[in-house]
Amino acid sequence: MDMSEKVSVLFVLPAGSNEGTAVEATRRGVGSQTYPSSLIEVIQVLYVPTAPGARASALNAAREGSTGAFVVHAEPGVVWDGNKIERQGERLQANRSVSGCVHRMTARDQDGKARALDLAEIRAYGCRIGSLLRSPWGPSAAMLQRDVVAGLGAYRNTEEVLWEYAVRLASRDHSLDLLDEDLAVWEIQSEADVGTKRRTLVPVQICHPFLKPYLD
Repeated sequence: MDMSEKVSVLFVLPAGSNEGTAVEATRRGVGSQTYPSSLIEVIQVLYVPTAPGARASALNAAREGSTGAFVVHAEPGVVWDGNKIERQGERLQANRSVSGCVHRMTARDQDGKARALDLAEIRAYGCRIGSLLRSPWGPSAAMLQRDVVAGLGAYRNTEEVLWEYAVRLASRDHSLDLLDEDLAVWEIQSEADVGTKRRTLVPVQICHPFLKPYLD
């Protein structure tokens, strides 16, 4: 692999969480990468969690400040394997025609119970429909080409910021490289954090309003 391209890591944090255990675990994962540290650009932005749209605004500020060839998010409570950036960067460098690379990950609750967050819906139904069923991959699992991120535009003011962005990516027919490797552990508080599978594309009541225009 030609490890000469910069990777921008967007890390947005609720104000007051800067020294938390989850934040420190994520920082350690980012700092222990086999990819050259001189080529990993970490852009950290704090936001006020009670302010409407604050997280989306923080992500946009981080995104606009990024200069890497590839862009990936770091989420508090998600701990990366040491070779995550190298493996995803390797796949994107090998196939410039794809817009991004997404990997599997493990979600583990406070009781130590773990389950795999795989890419089953995308593999079964394709990226567009699979992304509508539920959040299609775990937080920080996607690494995207920087020009793709620029073309998709700003993150929007929705509660499910990264899910909405994934749906937008799929709706514009961007291709993804699905990496069948588990490269992160997500320490969750409850199963509600992961989200539930949606069994119909047109439910009686749409719980996630941002989905409606895509369903229409």
